[in-house]
Amino acid sequence: MTIRIHPLHCGDITAPAEVFQVDLSGPRTVPVMAFLIEHPTRGHAVFDTGLRPDMDGRTLFGDYACSLPAGHDLASRLQAMDVDPAKVGRLVASHSHFDHLAAADLLPNADLYIQAAECAQALEDHPKSWGRRALELGHRRVLTGASHDLFGDGSCELFATPGHTCGHQSLRVKRAGGHDVLAGDACYFCETLEPLGVQPHPQDREVYLATLTRLRGMARDGDFIVPGHDLGFMASIPAQSALTPTFSPVSRPPNG
Repeated sequence: MTIRIHPLHCGDITAPAEVFQVDLSGPRTVPVMAFLIEHPTRGHAVFDTGLRPDMDGRTLFGDYACSLPAGHDLASRLQAMDVDPAKVGRLVASHSHFDHLAAADLLPNADLYIQAAECAQALEDHPKSWGRRALELGHRRVLTGASHDLFGDGSCELFATPGHTCGHQSLRVKRAGGHDVLAGDACYFCETLEPLGVQPHPQDREVYLATLTRLRGMARDGDFIVPGHDLGFMASIPAQSALTPTFSPVSRPPNG
């Protein structure tokens, strides 16, 4: 059984680097990622959604300037790979922030896998918050906990990585020689784990540091940690990784 993970670059955010990590400065442009998980017998899953098309050119929350060129959104990326977004059966939300869940409407028929604590928190947010609006689209919700078997065969484990938010989760995919871990915002950058790079405003700093320490231990034990906002991982993908070493193609806009 061979599972493939396809990185989908679905936009960019430019912001002061110190909003990402306390020891950085100056402007920094970071990618916004989604990932297509291709199971050989149980269909497709998508981890996170990237930016929404209507975010292109907007600055959100005062700091985050968003860019999403035509053809780079999640639905277009999938269509360029001959994957019908309407037939994707599983959408995993690492958490409910705007750059990870707001484009859930692009997968209209997917079951939404989200941590129970994250779901409860998002539903208490302002009615116009991106996370709450995504949760109220009508997707069937699958509430996850400390660990959840995504496909029911032990190949892909959702596991709790709280701290950035109360219900953040990551995805651990079994492959020859170890695991690939889609860390989401539990780990922003390739350099975050060695030494530990601290986010300025995690929801719970102590829990966040414990999660980072856990991920660093997993990396030292041979797991390949894929950060949430850094394309540098593409240069160090292990030979036996489930990750494909190239990005998905770009879907050309009509008459493009």
